[in-house]
Amino acid sequence: MLGLFPAWIWITYFILMTLTLAAAGAAAIRRESPAYSLFAAGLVLVLPLFLILFLMGRPVEEHELVFLWRELRRFSFDAIFLVFLHLYLIVWWMFIIFNKEPER
Repeated sequence: MLGLFPAWIWITYFILMTLTLAAAGAAAIRRESPAYSLFAAGLVLVLPLFLILFLMGRPVEEHELVFLWRELRRFSFDAIFLVFLHLYLIVWWMFIIFNKEPER
């Protein structure tokens, strides 16, 4: 199993995706930017699948991050797409965490 992330990294990734799905659902129900929250929820459902399908194309001995970096340097649409979608989720989390209005 050369070049694979340890299992704890994948478990952490999927736990974060599950938390993001729950937070996006809660934010959509509370009407906190429901369009962005619903997009984040849908993204969480398909993004791990896209990531796994993308990583299936790497050589066995190559690490996932090395493969992603190499594909980004080649301007691979798939790699750029995955990075931007993950960045969207990070920005969405920052918006949810830091854009709290005081309760009245």
